[in-house]
Amino acid sequence: MSRRTFLCSIIHSLRSRILLICATCALSFSGISGAETDSTPNSRVLREIPELTPPILGPLDGSHYSPVLASNGHGEVLGVWAAIFAASNLVLGGNGVLGGRLDPNGRLLDSGNIVLEEGSFPAAVSFDSVAFNGQTYLAVWLETSDVYQSRAFGDLVMRSVSVDGVPGAKKLIASHVQFQRPPTLTSNGARFLAIWETVIVVSNETRLVTYSRIINADGTLGDFVQLTPNSDVDYQFPKVASGPNGFLVVWQSAPHGQLSNYDISGRFLHDDGTPAGDVFKIFSGGENWSPKVASNQDAYFVIYEHSTGTFQTSPFTILGLSVSTNGTVSDPIEIVGESQSFRRPVIASDGRDYLIAWDEPGAVGAKRVSAAGQILDPNGIPISSIDSRLEPFAPAAVFDGAAFVVAWQGVYWEGIIETARIKDGQVLARSNTVLNVARICRFTRRQQARTSLPL
Repeated sequence: MSRRTFLCSIIHSLRSRILLICATCALSFSGISGAETDSTPNSRVLREIPELTPPILGPLDGSHYSPVLASNGHGEVLGVWAAIFAASNLVLGGNGVLGGRLDPNGRLLDSGNIVLEEGSFPAAVSFDSVAFNGQTYLAVWLETSDVYQSRAFGDLVMRSVSVDGVPGAKKLIASHVQFQRPPTLTSNGARFLAIWETVIVVSNETRLVTYSRIINADGTLGDFVQLTPNSDVDYQFPKVASGPNGFLVVWQSAPHGQLSNYDISGRFLHDDGTPAGDVFKIFSGGENWSPKVASNQDAYFVIYEHSTGTFQTSPFTILGLSVSTNGTVSDPIEIVGESQSFRRPVIASDGRDYLIAWDEPGAVGAKRVSAAGQILDPNGIPISSIDSRLEPFAPAAVFDGAAFVVAWQGVYWEGIIETARIKDGQVLARSNTVLNVARICRFTRRQQARTSLPL
């Protein structure tokens, strides 16, 4: 387990315990403060946070975080995110998965959030990915009852969302698997490919391996495919993109048990999700972690965080390089210079160029990179929050057919989801109606402080 994974495990454990304590406090506190609740179990109400200008709508009942985006390519975008909230009667709440559609002007198309999963404590939901296959959206996430471990036994599930915003039935992709990370998802325009990292035991020792499974347009599932060998190398944080003639999966990799000197590795897959060649090295030297990948349908572009020291103590850069369909790797270019503040980069393509976005203190930063590897916005594209007190965190990006859409978690007392559209290197509009709306509990400010889970 890497140092980052270890730290994330500790944070995850503390967050879960804080949620239990805070929700328990809400039980005892609600009896003396006269909590205002909505008796309609499935209602969704728009609420304003009065201290913020311009008004930001919801949520007042928990943290909404880690948005991901998909587009139908005709201006509509579906945003999906994880949520921690309390139940309507102020008993212990749980984690859920919510969604909302935006039109090309950033307006919310749905009167209330699309509820994909609304769990009850202690069920936990880790959410990671959503995609569009030309007909429907699909979201995948991990459900587990073990909220205290980063490696948790759980079920990998999926749920479709129609272009009209109507969710389909929840279906199982894989059951009772010891997951190391939440799943990731892409589509080649006809079917989806789900990728996930898990733990297996080889000769009484654990190994990290990656599996995939094709999801057809009708919801039927292909075979399980193991993408990494049972070797002495651990492959972590898999990400996948659809491109010409198949897919490319990328990882950070290191010898089993090694906590430093991570490489960036990749593997091509056929359209049916089966391997097309062996795992190959994309970049090595120094510390490299958290790769992301996108394709302009001619080649792939991989971004990752890089440092010549350790990620705890040394400044790092965000690097990017192209990978051709025959596996030729270009020299990396520096997208963001040395810093300890610019983190969590993401990437999207408009079919020609790429947009890379990241979070930084007080804003979301972005740059475009041409297919030839030229930085098109050397000074960057700053995307500020619609209120200076919201700290942007964990961006996501997609191309909607006309412009790039970036979404991020704005941290105030809780997380809300903001959006912006970017075209030709300019921010066209920010969404004053953010993706998420308040849930059924309407707390007083004092109660809100007691039931919020800080990020």
